[in-house]
Amino acid sequence: MFVTITADGAGGADNTGTPCSVTGTGGAGARVVTTLPQTAAPTTFTINVGGTGGKGCNGTGTPGAGGFNGGAPGGSFPASGFRFEGPGGGGASSISTGGSLLVVAGGGGAAGGTGAGSKGGNGGNGGTTPDATGGTAGSATGSGASPGQGGGGGSTSTSTGGAGGAAGTVPFCAVTNGGPGSGFSGATVGTGGTGGNFDGGCAATAIAGGGGGGGGYFAGGGGGSGAVNNMGTAAGGGGGGGGSSFATTPSTGTHYAPSTIGTANNNGQVTISYGPPGPSLTIGKSHSGSLVRGQSGSYTLTVGNDGIDATDGTVVTVTDTLPAGLTATSLSGTGWTCTLATLTCTRSDVLASGGSYPALTLTVNVACTASGQVTNAASATGGGDTATHTATDPTTITGACPPTLAISKTHSGSFARGQSGSYTLTVGNDGTGATDGTVVTVTDTLPAGLTATSLSGTGWTCTLATLTCTRSDVLASGGSYPALTLTVNVACTASGQVTNAASATGGGDTATHTATDPTTITGACPPTLAISKTHSGAFGQGKRGTYSITVTNSGTGPTDGTTVTLTETLPKGLTPVSLSGTGWACSRSTVTCTRSDVLPSGSSYPPITLKVDVSCKAPSTVTNTATVTGGGDTTTHTATDPTKIKRHQHDEHCDHHDHW
Repeated sequence: MFVTITADGAGGADNTGTPCSVTGTGGAGARVVTTLPQTAAPTTFTINVGGTGGKGCNGTGTPGAGGFNGGAPGGSFPASGFRFEGPGGGGASSISTGGSLLVVAGGGGAAGGTGAGSKGGNGGNGGTTPDATGGTAGSATGSGASPGQGGGGGSTSTSTGGAGGAAGTVPFCAVTNGGPGSGFSGATVGTGGTGGNFDGGCAATAIAGGGGGGGGYFAGGGGGSGAVNNMGTAAGGGGGGGGSSFATTPSTGTHYAPSTIGTANNNGQVTISYGPPGPSLTIGKSHSGSLVRGQSGSYTLTVGNDGIDATDGTVVTVTDTLPAGLTATSLSGTGWTCTLATLTCTRSDVLASGGSYPALTLTVNVACTASGQVTNAASATGGGDTATHTATDPTTITGACPPTLAISKTHSGSFARGQSGSYTLTVGNDGTGATDGTVVTVTDTLPAGLTATSLSGTGWTCTLATLTCTRSDVLASGGSYPALTLTVNVACTASGQVTNAASATGGGDTATHTATDPTTITGACPPTLAISKTHSGAFGQGKRGTYSITVTNSGTGPTDGTTVTLTETLPKGLTPVSLSGTGWACSRSTVTCTRSDVLPSGSSYPPITLKVDVSCKAPSTVTNTATVTGGGDTTTHTATDPTKIKRHQHDEHCDHHDHW
């Protein structure tokens, strides 16, 4: 048979539940778990279970008593009725045989005394490394107040008791340091140092004693007393240090941890269990923090052997049972053979007593519907151990499933220089949760050569100057907002390939999502011919008149070098005499002029001059019409010129030719 001992040291006392309104916290005892080897002869164990210390703030002047088995009393006060006494430290829990200690679980140090509203320091915890931690200093108020310092923790690794905490430093105050902790002697554990006292002088009504040290293999030191002169308000005592822990060298599978039994103001506990020779598997399962809906998380599973003997080389199987809301995505560990579908892992190599296999890592996805608290369970069997060992890991699930915005940007065909085009922008939610009602912002970045003329979409608020659109309504998972339409003008200088880019942010999604839309630009900017026709003053019957005709390119591109044709349509009563213009090829018989040279955008050809004879019978008003076509402009453009005709006054020419 083998023996497994679980020892919990007692917690240090504090002033919880006393009339003192504020208090530090007593330190927790340590937990020591160890397995002793099989012995042939009967063995008698002597067990001492640590007790918590007495509370301070009792108004008697007498400190809180030290807990059973090494806990030390707190600091005293020379008068009753003031409630400045320090609490007592927690005792160690110890197991011995034959006059020697086998196991010691260190007790927690007491909190410091409360000084007129100033909190005492916290007690140190019993040893978990197996060295213990020291207490902390109390608090103080006012320039003439100085708190007591915390006592040191006992140390098994250096074989030293904890040093006493220093008293507050205020002149003329009779205060004492905490006492040092002592070490074990035979089967007797070390005793904690007494908390520092106040013995007179100064502002006696505002000073608190120190907390007692915790018992242990090497005990913790007591906390120092506070000190206050007539300039200060209050000073708390320092907390006592915790006692260190111990497990005899021949023991196996020893573990040190904070006690879940011997917390502040609670006694310790000792449990002894017996088992047959052979391996005894253990399984631990843990995770860090809380898991978040819609995200992934991981668990760590560790299999150990707390038995007397090694495993026997038969298969060790670990099985995980996930709760609803969690889905496994991977399961692996060095040396393990794992099957994700069944969440099982196996191995057959021998595991020595006290050893552990390499850890397994289980990665899970958390569903959006997962409840706020779930429990993951795992079991370990085999290796010669006939029992099934289990571990559970309660897990807090927080948050809502996050949205994931997506943006797309499209257009149809290619864009032509000098013309307009449009893009369509669509924002969707590809995430597992809805957007959270905060602003979603879409920003477009146009390349050189494109100029925005409009930007809009149902439900969107858009600013053309910055090319941004916003909205705040919630978008469900898998949904899309109404599309945005961006209309642009294409410059004549735009390159043949441009890329328009857009981004979407917000709505609870912390990432910036982008989309690009490569766009082919074709063609040249088209010309747009314009024609104007003018004359000066009124024409006279029987006289000669002159028109001036000008062709201009008011389009965004030059003419293309094809023929530009100007055609005159004279009204009845007007007869062409001559038709000419620099660079033009004109025909009087057809009253047309042509040319093929390129006319840039915004420029004009040299004017054409048309001279006409006015009939003696011409009406009082005639309208001359001219048209222009060609040069790459597919439209026929027209100009008219209404002209007044003055009647002749016995003009000799008209008198002889007064007929058509």
